[in-house]
Amino acid sequence: MSAELKAQDTTSLRAVAAGTATDVQARGAVGGAAKALFNLLKKHGGKIYSGAVKAAKGNWGKFRSYMDGLPWYHPVRIAWVAAGAEAQYQLYTYIRSLV
Repeated sequence: MSAELKAQDTTSLRAVAAGTATDVQARGAVGGAAKALFNLLKKHGGKIYSGAVKAAKGNWGKFRSYMDGLPWYHPVRIAWVAAGAEAQYQLYTYIRSLV
């Protein structure tokens, strides 16, 4: 389980940043970012992961508040903020599908 982006996801994110991404690349970039964020969340495990799962069982607002409430310096919080709204919501829906 790696919290890093795969080469294809990195290429997609660069295309999005450059404004040259196709629709497929844009969707892939969001999915890759959400997947990397999920892996990072699992890597830190324990209280952080179980808290995220518990919040996701509630609703989007509770999940977002939980993630926004992590300490600003925590790697999961930094990745959460960097991921952007689409990837954040995709992460939420993925976690909800697991519970």
